Amino acid sequence: MELKKIIEAILFSSSKPVAPKILKKRLEEYSSEEIDEALRELITEYNNMDRAVEIAEVASGFQMKTKPLYKEWVTRFVKEKDVGLTKSMLETLSIVAYKQPVTKKDIDNVRGVDSTRAIKLLLERKLICIAGKNGDAGKKIIFKTTEKFLELYGLRNIEDLPTYKDIESLELEPKMQGLVNGIEHRAESMEHSSEGIEANPLRVNPAEDGETVNHEQLEQSLVDSEDQGTPRVPEIDSE
Repeated sequence: MELKKIIEAILFSSSKPVAPKILKKRLEEYSSEEIDEALRELITEYNNMDRAVEIAEVASGFQMKTKPLYKEWVTRFVKEKDVGLTKSMLETLSIVAYKQPVTKKDIDNVRGVDSTRAIKLLLERKLICIAGKNGDAGKKIIFKTTEKFLELYGLRNIEDLPTYKDIESLELEPKMQGLVNGIEHRAESMEHSSEGIEANPLRVNPAEDGETVNHEQLEQSLVDSEDQGTPRVPEIDSE
């Protein structure tokens, strides 16, 4: 059976992006080079075909999806799933997405309110994660977005987020518009924040893959991290 057709069937059947490393792990009958070549050929074929479907790079994988040109027609039949985020969660997620890596204090300064609950909920949804600790005195916890965030918003990488200048001229999908709205609500304060989030160089010590956060200890740590001195860092439990 032709490898290219096998990969095509896998992409068509999957509701999530499929990473090349997953293909190589599960298609043991084929070499890494054969899979890479078949995937490249398949993507090229779809790019050159006059079809409504394309193979797009999303997060660290590839996904078969309809082209944006046909969005208006598709939405008459298929309702886009609501991401189910509250206004406070969207605001917090937007700040992390556009300004990452950031501390809770950075987020609070932009929003003007305490963001502990929103951060906890976004961590539980796996849309953000702990990226490590910064190099400032006290070494506060810093946050960044995840692969799941990229998948949810159909992004190849974080650089694909629409810029402030692009927002007005773009016709965005509803869920992306929700994220953009969250950033627009706080755009002015983000630009004029006295904390200088934009130009805050952080030294990141990433957590190991597969680690999860004890959320009760995290909540206390987030509160403690605003005090002077060394914050109490939450324990990380291996799954």
